[in-house]
Amino acid sequence: MSSKSLGPHDVIIGRDILKFLKIDLRFSDEIIEWDGAEIPFKDGDVSAKEVYSAADSHPTEDNVHRVKRILDPKCNKADIEKICEEQADLDKQQHEQLAVLLRKCEALFDGQLGCWLGQEVKLELQEGAKPYHARAHNTPRCHMQTLKAEVECLVKIGVLKKVNHSEWAAPTLVIPKKDG
Repeated sequence: MSSKSLGPHDVIIGRDILKFLKIDLRFSDEIIEWDGAEIPFKDGDVSAKEVYSAADSHPTEDNVHRVKRILDPKCNKADIEKICEEQADLDKQQHEQLAVLLRKCEALFDGQLGCWLGQEVKLELQEGAKPYHARAHNTPRCHMQTLKAEVECLVKIGVLKKVNHSEWAAPTLVIPKKDG
């Protein structure tokens, strides 16, 4: 059985798979970028025996950096002046009004989670309502450490409280962000 030649090409990959794998073909500087690695384009006349490859980084090191990126809070204090300036649809007076309003509530934009210090909130249930206890979903092992660390962090800062048993329960889901 003979294999068909692709000519000077090693492989032909469609746009959909390139996008899915987040592979960038940078024709401007003839570099293929994939998952932080950069591989130069091959010359059209390069022999099949000449191979370019990207060195794999250490998987444990990658995972440590990945977990740190996930767990490090990305919430910064809002720059109220900058936010107001970026609102191109507002006139000068509206910019000033927005700035006054945002400065009045500046504590809400400090980039931190916190405790509700306002009036106690009471939720009224419909008469005859019964507690709902959903079955837990299995969390993939690759997300377990991140989930545990996030829950511990939220308990530590007072957003969540540890409870041994409750009539009420909803499953927890870990949904990775598009940017990793």
